[in-house]
Amino acid sequence: MTEQSPQTEALLLALQDIRLPGDAPGGFWAEAAVAMALGVLVATGLAMVFAGLSQRRVRPAPAPQLSEQIAVARRLPEESRILALLHLARRHYPQVQLVPPQALYTPGQLPAAQEVEAVLLAQEAGDA
Repeated sequence: MTEQSPQTEALLLALQDIRLPGDAPGGFWAEAAVAMALGVLVATGLAMVFAGLSQRRVRPAPAPQLSEQIAVARRLPEESRILALLHLARRHYPQVQLVPPQALYTPGQLPAAQEVEAVLLAQEAGDA
């Protein structure tokens, strides 16, 4: 067997019991409180990590095609249909101006729903 130097033995003896001295303020209860706090801290950290890893990633449903949205708009009353089609036109093709902005607020100035629908379908056919 190999002999250990006296310095190594003293170091190993000192490391065997790393604790507060018995007469230190708080004593056993202070050590217990520190151990409990560290345990709670580690448990909280692990809970947060596992909660983040276990959450399901929800992918949004794909947006309906323009032709499907136009088909839904066909079921609306005439005035609502025109407005819905104008909203679709603004969302999908903002560069196409079907109605001058001031005409939106003047009664009787809106285009027919069939005209707006035809422009939308023509734009969609041009994109494909």
